Amino acid sequence: MKLAKKCVVGLSTIGLAIGLTACGSDENKEPNEGDITVSDVLNSDEQYEVVVTDNSSEDKGHVVWGGLVGDNKIKGVYLDGTDYGYGYNELKKLSRDEYEQSLKDMGEAHMGGEHPRKLMDMTANVELLTNLGDEGDEKTKEGKADAVSFESKPLNKNDKDKGLDAVINEPNYTNVTKKAKDDEWSTIKAGNQTVNSDYEDYEMHIKTGEGKKFNLKLDDVKETKDKYDNVKINDFEN
Repeated sequence: MKLAKKCVVGLSTIGLAIGLTACGSDENKEPNEGDITVSDVLNSDEQYEVVVTDNSSEDKGHVVWGGLVGDNKIKGVYLDGTDYGYGYNELKKLSRDEYEQSLKDMGEAHMGGEHPRKLMDMTANVELLTNLGDEGDEKTKEGKADAVSFESKPLNKNDKDKGLDAVINEPNYTNVTKKAKDDEWSTIKAGNQTVNSDYEDYEMHIKTGEGKKFNLKLDDVKETKDKYDNVKINDFEN
């Protein structure tokens, strides 16, 4: 299809690794975790590429939304419901300019162009969830969050997209996946005990930088609360 060729042209190796300054104890980290939290990403001075996929789709790497996260904002576009002929594995190979242009092109082609979507600027907070049962209780005693999610709303009151609101705000992410040492993208999966079945196969991918130390981790609750004003701590309610 024409769109796929337009968006994927110029695939290249990303030459510049991005970095985040994060700190914290290694004691509470799971084996797959690195040094960066979603809270760190949102509060960074830079904006980082993010792609959320739905593994329940027949389309490999199917993108439900994509955009940028950082500087206390999210810039995202709703893309679910359309087969673009390519997905996350192709987008992650693009330069920043190519990546942003591809998202714009995908938004314009949403639902065959009959229901185009645009990149929207959103204000955002991070919500840390605790107490997800026996395992969650144990983690909470150690000061570790059990899940992380976003709370966002359009920066422009005239912008409305219920689909984008849902796919950004509803999933709660619980499981950091193992990261190849030469991969610049980190992945955290939604947990099926924290979300309804519409979101349990969601994965959030963020371009955090090359190497395991640049992988994501779940927050130390007290440390994050002391560090950032835009983080909420809530007990999970089923």
